[in-house]
Amino acid sequence: MAVSLVPFQGKEVVGVLYILANTKVHIGNHRVLINNFNSGK
Repeated sequence: MAVSLVPFQGKEVVGVLYILANTKVHIGNHRVLINNFNSGK
């Protein structure tokens, strides 16, 4: 998953997060619920 973080009055940092998770997609409102995730590589 691509992520973008901006600390208060700081420079934007862009990166990639590798996760294993359960997902539920709702096509009608274009949302994805992500839960029970573990990050790591």
